[in-house]
Amino acid sequence: MKPGGFARLERMKGLPRLAAGIVLCALLKLAWTGAGGASPAGVGRWEEEIRAFERSDRTNPPPPGAVWLVGSSSIRLWTNAAAHFPGQVVVRRGLGGAHIREVTDALSRLVLPYGPRVIVLYAGDNDVAEGLTAEAVLQDFRRFVERVRSEQPAVPVVYSAIKPSPARLRWLEVAREANQRIRAWCESQSGVRFVDVFTPMLDSAGRPRPELFVADLLHMNESGYRLWAERLGPVLEELAPPRPERLR
Repeated sequence: MKPGGFARLERMKGLPRLAAGIVLCALLKLAWTGAGGASPAGVGRWEEEIRAFERSDRTNPPPPGAVWLVGSSSIRLWTNAAAHFPGQVVVRRGLGGAHIREVTDALSRLVLPYGPRVIVLYAGDNDVAEGLTAEAVLQDFRRFVERVRSEQPAVPVVYSAIKPSPARLRWLEVAREANQRIRAWCESQSGVRFVDVFTPMLDSAGRPRPELFVADLLHMNESGYRLWAERLGPVLEELAPPRPERLR
């Protein structure tokens, strides 16, 4: 045998073992993600954030019967939301940059086990900006409601309209159409409400009002959140009247 032949032979013997290992890894990945390629609920880019919420909830469980604000960064950054809704117990679960589908995936871990009184969703902004059509956003919202109904059939769901941001002006019409489709669907459903924050965030020329936003022209300042609270407040009072003990 030529010099180095034994080494090459040993390497060749190891090839079937390596190939088997690759196949095994592929099968495990398929089993983990499922036939459709979707990650299990909450698994993926938000897993660390979701686990952090779960750790916090074990030591400081959210109160039952709260109003839950869930969604993307506009919820995550609404740090004084509770102050805008006196008489309500408010819990926030915001995943910055999340799509409706991702929030839906996280529901069974972050929201539904705690007996929410009302669920308010703000998401869809990132979906539109990453190329989803208005119809696709509507269908994702419908799946969100179906997921809530599967475990909490009596809990009202409120959709806060996709906001018009100066930084995302190019997607304004898609956001408008998505809002219109979601609004029409909500009006055909029992226990599902649409709150229009889109229209009052436009100026007289129909463009987003920059004074409602921070420097990035994507996320809102206190004026923007105050406007949201003014629109959401009456709906929450109707769906979840403040309890007497919260008014003391």
